[in-house]
Amino acid sequence: MTPITSNTRRLFTPTEGMAIVLFLIFILKFISQFTFDWPHVDDFNMIDWYRRYFVTKEWSLLEIAKVQNGPHWQGGQALLSVLLFKIFGVGFSYFVYINIAVIVSSATLFFLVIGREFELEKARLFALIFIFFIFFSPVQADHILWPYELGWFLVNLSLIANITLIERLKTGALIYVVIISAFSFTMSAQGAFLWLAAALQFSLLPITNRRKFLTTAINALGFVICYATLRYGSEEGRLPTFGQLPEFAVYLLQLLGSGFGIRNTAVCFVLGLVIFSSTIVVLALSYRRHRDEGTFRASSALIFASAGFIAAFGVARFNLGAPWAMHTFHAAPLVVIWYLGLGISTLKLVATRREKGELIVKFVLAAIVLILLVSTVSSAKYGLERANETYRRHIKIGRAHV
Repeated sequence: MTPITSNTRRLFTPTEGMAIVLFLIFILKFISQFTFDWPHVDDFNMIDWYRRYFVTKEWSLLEIAKVQNGPHWQGGQALLSVLLFKIFGVGFSYFVYINIAVIVSSATLFFLVIGREFELEKARLFALIFIFFIFFSPVQADHILWPYELGWFLVNLSLIANITLIERLKTGALIYVVIISAFSFTMSAQGAFLWLAAALQFSLLPITNRRKFLTTAINALGFVICYATLRYGSEEGRLPTFGQLPEFAVYLLQLLGSGFGIRNTAVCFVLGLVIFSSTIVVLALSYRRHRDEGTFRASSALIFASAGFIAAFGVARFNLGAPWAMHTFHAAPLVVIWYLGLGISTLKLVATRREKGELIVKFVLAAIVLILLVSTVSSAKYGLERANETYRRHIKIGRAHV
């Protein structure tokens, strides 16, 4: 019996489209139970930006563009939030739905560029389910329900947009990538790593060496410029000392393993080690078998960007310790990007028909995919608890100010 192959010219099959719609309905129905129209912590910054620009008019557009929060340039997020306040009124519940819309856009866009790499319809459908499953991991509950975290989700969307443009337009995407990466940097300091991810992806394209050098060099220069503008004067922005490097390496692995929604730091370390080791194996196999294909380039860019995100987060928050990072899984949106890149690259290897005698390899690869799916399932308990906790806290604060 001949396997059913996918029509790569079509954006979605009816089954894929229905799966996305049903998933979106479920997410919106679930999240709507926990939204509440009251600011939390850094959300008050958004009110202040709006007041200074639209109410007291003490700020110009340039002042908004120069907004910083610690080492982070946040002019883009400041401008976006005050415009949303102006259009929809000062509120916060709708930001939760914007967060969801951004995540859905990221997942859908990534599938559009990766889905065509899977020849069989069943493999393509499974890839779609996997992408949405990872993108909506409950370990991100605190971030999804927090309006101020829109910036991090926009950085992830910008990363996916860059990957899509480079795969579709090759070197013709350069100008768009420069604009998107520069915009992303105004959302969060992590946005600087989009330049390096783009540089890596351009360097892996099957193009002339001259074009590779030009596109890679321009993006590498963009990263250097962004990094040079970051304000690292506080204790939390200092690099670990030489003697702290072993402890710092353990901390980074704990962050990498935190995507399972487990607060035990020892367990997170083991899981992080498993993910890191699996990544080395999968990327090595992918390079040998698929180095000229889009799946390898996209996965490499995702993992590389996520590694930069996590490292930057680690430098800034290392002094607070792993228990603090695991309390509400502060690095969750940065970690799921790594899981996504690893998972898609692994799925591509599993879906590729090879010679006989690779049963053990296929079993190991399938186990890696299963482990990544378990990360979403295992974090469901935390996600539900955090959603309820956030809702009750907002209700309590809101009533106190009525």
